[in-house]
Formats: sequence, C-alpha cells, structure tokens
Amino acid sequence: MAQKGPEKPSQPEFHLPQPAVLNPPSRSARILHMAVKMFMAGRKRLQVRFGTYNPTAKPEPYQLRSFPQRGYFAVTEVKLPQSRGFYLYPTDATGPHRVVLQLHGGSYISPFSHMYAKAAYQYAQAAETKNGAAAVFSLDYRTAPEHPYPAALEDALDAYDWLLTQGYAPDQIILAGDSAGGGLALALALKLRDQEVPNCARALVLLSPWTDLPAKGTSYQANKYRDPLFQSVPGVPDPEPIAKYYVGDADPYDPYLSPAYAQLHDLPPTLALVGQTELLYSDSVKVIRGLQDAGVKARLQVYPEVIHVWPAAFTRLPESQRAWQQISYFLHEN
Repeated sequence: MAQKGPEKPSQPEFHLPQPAVLNPPSRSARILHMAVKMFMAGRKRLQVRFGTYNPTAKPEPYQLRSFPQRGYFAVTEVKLPQSRGFYLYPTDATGPHRVVLQLHGGSYISPFSHMYAKAAYQYAQAAETKNGAAAVFSLDYRTAPEHPYPAALEDALDAYDWLLTQGYAPDQIILAGDSAGGGLALALALKLRDQEVPNCARALVLLSPWTDLPAKGTSYQANKYRDPLFQSVPGVPDPEPIAKYYVGDADPYDPYLSPAYAQLHDLPPTLALVGQTELLYSDSVKVIRGLQDAGVKARLQVYPEVIHVWPAAFTRLPESQRAWQQISYFLHEN
C-alpha cells in the first residue's frame, strides 16, 4: 500500500555557494572510514608488490534469481537492444505512479551487482508518494574496456525509451545514479535535453557522482590522501587513471563523458550527496554550482567521513539512513 510522504527532516537544508556539512560524523562512520582507509592502503601495497591489480576483471553476470525478493514487489528481466535491465515493480492494484531509472556505478567497467539490487528497493521506497507506489528500472549497461563510450549512454537511452513504451511520461521518470552511474544519469539528462525532449525527467538524484573524468577538480589533490577507497599511498605508485577504459579515443571533456564541463541549463531538479573527504567531492560541487548558476533547482548535501557511495554500500550507517530520508523528502518536493 502507498505510504504517506515523509516528514520534513528536522535538520535545515543547505545550499551552495558554501557547501554545508551535515552533522559531526557518527561513531560508526568514523570507525568505518578509518578501517577502510587502513585496509585499502594495505591492499594497494600488496597489489603493487605481487602484481595482482586488475581493474577490468569482471564477475559472472548478475542473475535474476539473485535479486532479493521483498514485500509486494515483483522483478523481471528486460532485454534491451544491446543490454538488459531489471524492472522492479509493485504488484498492488494501483500500479506504479513513478519510476526510478537506476544507473549503477563501478567506473564504467563493473557490471550490475547485488549492492545495486538492494539499493533498488531503497529507491522504490524513497520515490513512493501518497498517490501511489514507485517502480525501479535497474540498467545493467555494457561496460568498458570491451564497450567504451558511448556504449553506456546508448544503453541508458534505450532504457529510457523502454520506460516510455510502458506508458510512463517523462515527468514520472526519476534519473538516479551513483559514482559513474551518477555521471551517466546527468549525461542522459543532457542528451535528452539536447534531443529536445521537453521536461525529460522529474528529478535527478546523484550519489557521489563521477562527472570530471579528466580529474581536474580541486579535490583530486586536496583529498588525495584522505579518501579511504581511492587514496594515494605514500611510496606506492598510483595506478593508471581508470577513466581511460571508458573514454577510449573520445575527448574526456566531452560533456556526455564529463558533465561537469557541460552547459547545465534546462535540466530537472537535482539532488547530489557526497562525502567531504571523497576524491570526487569537487565533481559534485562543480555540477551543483553550474546547475544553480543556470537557474536549475539544485541542492548539495555534504557528509563528513563517509565512504564513497555510502547510502548504497553501507545502508545501516546513521548517515545512510539520513541520506535516504533526504532523498525521499527531495522526491516528495519534486
């Protein structure tokens, strides 16, 4: 059954130009931040010593039977022209009134995984309104290096078109993504705008989005030793930039590859969430500033000492619960 919209979070909402940091970090977040930082530093040293680093190694394709089953939702696999997706939908009589097009992260080289299947339910819950339940289409797009740019964007366009064939109007479609998927969601919105699709989506939700593939933002230096996952380790050579696998022969400043360098006018209302110590912190700041300067309703929420894409990866953290509350409130506003 459809639920009432959430109460407005008690904490004030923050807006640029001064990104606001929400709360001191919880004890759980501080411990996790420190533990991941230590683990990843040790792992990088071992990978360099024993030569085991292989960024393009891929697991077996995700299977529909592995998709978690919950409540009154059903899930089916959808074949697209060159990729596939998982359509999670409510089985109650009223049917879905909104749909989230979920674009997963993984540096454009990792396929859909169980973490994103679990996050699909979070999106479904966050997007539900008093008028009805929400569905989620989780795209398992083609990945690099076998399928460089523009493969993922082409697959995202196919997924969007499939939703239109199912009867969804653009103002019922929410574009959401994390990390590379966040950049892809924004690139999809840009592509649809440039194709003159009016009001191409209801809203954009970006979790730690990767929007600056040339890595020229200030946080790529400022957070070089602070980001637990992507930190540089003193005495250990940095690996080659992973962006090269998806960029291929294209220009990394192409706005559909790096939306941070795009003209950001006439886009849907946008919420971005990012960690203050993330390597990709400036990716979010640049995008939200660009959106606001272009007159788009846009909001940035910054958290201290959280891990990259924490709302999807570490759902039990207080910061994750807070993030999903903010996403839900944002989607009920828009």
